[in-house]
Amino acid sequence: MQRILEMVGAVVLTHLANIGRITMLYGETMRQVTRRLRLRSIIYQMAHLGADSLLIVGLTLLFTGVVLTLQIAHEFIRYGAQSTIGAVIAIGIGRELGPVLVGVVCAGRVGAAITAEVDALRVMAVSPVGYLIVPRMLACMIVVPILTVFGDVIGVYGGYLTAVYYSGISPYTFTHSITQFAQIYDMTGGLIKA
Repeated sequence: MQRILEMVGAVVLTHLANIGRITMLYGETMRQVTRRLRLRSIIYQMAHLGADSLLIVGLTLLFTGVVLTLQIAHEFIRYGAQSTIGAVIAIGIGRELGPVLVGVVCAGRVGAAITAEVDALRVMAVSPVGYLIVPRMLACMIVVPILTVFGDVIGVYGGYLTAVYYSGISPYTFTHSITQFAQIYDMTGGLIKA
């Protein structure tokens, strides 16, 4: 029994130590934000995360719209609800899928770039928080909502192409359902998430 409690205690202590490190990193990041910002580095990161991510974000959400429409169009047509396909695609991508997938793409790009540089900066006695984390965080705060809007439009367009050319739904039915059922909050809610 004591061995089980020791194992559980070790797991709990490991998780608490990780939470503590993350909290300290967050505090250091917020402290560094109030200091002199490296504008050139922020602009470079915005270009790297924004413009360089357009293609992968566009392809990811284009195929998401295509696959989502392929999955639901047949069933909606069978039950006579084809007049709602456009709205379901727009709401699904605008509220949930767009922000999540853009966030995953950007997190992957930031994480892959930052891992190798942190150890090198520590060896050179340069703060990785001020040099790496703050510019990337601020760049992400600016670029991710813009990429989300771009991705949402491309994803709905992918759904439109699939609905019209594969499932046989008229272009008017698809676009009219978006204007009829989707609300502005469906898009702005996703932007708030981003």
